[in-house]
Amino acid sequence: MKTSRFGYPILMKAGLGNMLVPWAKCHLWCKDNNARMIAPFWTKFRIGPYLRREKDKRNYQRLFKSNRDIGGLQRLYLLATTTKCAFELFDDTSSPRNRGITVLFSGMDSFDRLIGRHEEIRQALTAMTKPEFVPAKMDKPFIGVHVRLGDYASVENGASAPWTSRLPIDWYVAAVHEVRKTAGFDLDVILFSDGNDEELRALLELPAVRRSEYKESITDILALSQATVIIGSCSSFSMWGAYLAQTFTVWHLGRCPGKIMEQQRSECYETEWLPGNSFPDSFRSGLVKVISA
Repeated sequence: MKTSRFGYPILMKAGLGNMLVPWAKCHLWCKDNNARMIAPFWTKFRIGPYLRREKDKRNYQRLFKSNRDIGGLQRLYLLATTTKCAFELFDDTSSPRNRGITVLFSGMDSFDRLIGRHEEIRQALTAMTKPEFVPAKMDKPFIGVHVRLGDYASVENGASAPWTSRLPIDWYVAAVHEVRKTAGFDLDVILFSDGNDEELRALLELPAVRRSEYKESITDILALSQATVIIGSCSSFSMWGAYLAQTFTVWHLGRCPGKIMEQQRSECYETEWLPGNSFPDSFRSGLVKVISA
């Protein structure tokens, strides 16, 4: 009898960007191996967002529907009765024949297994998102700026700072100016951030800048992925926007979160940058060509 195979993403108690990585790896494995996904538990109790009065309270269970994923009592039954195996240790040839096996996906080691499959992930992510949380289609080019504040600490030097620290707001302002200088006009800017207006004042005072009107993380990620240019923070939220978009992305020097594009595309579409420098020629010429098309 053929073994019944299931995939199950174990979601960490973290932000949505981190939680989506094991989900995405599990989705692709299930698709490639004719297996069913056991729906993950998106509900995680968090007091921090309430104490910090963050806009996003991280109640992610409200955002998604199960679709074909196995939920309810059947989920509990399979998790209790099937043999469990971490993806890294899974060997199909030695799978038990008298019971199902559930392959476990956990952690956020890298995007490596997702590279080149962004359209499949976008379709699956959009399909499982409840319709009321899917953003409207943007009808013209814009710069998407993601500023991560929230539980990130303030530091003086963004390049030498700890990973979970804020980038200087002045860096984002300078990056917007550099993109607009490259484009030759003031591209609209949509600002995605968990910060308040006072913290973001230097950006909001620039012409043609507005904050995202959406309230949920998944809506903002999908909206950010429609940007023509992304100016990212050092966070998995920015990574997901850039990964889904596969578009021109600016990172602070030394703070690029990791590989999200195929090598050939990355050389032209991604750059690490500090104020006072110009973007690489390939980045500049590609951006001008796309905007003027």
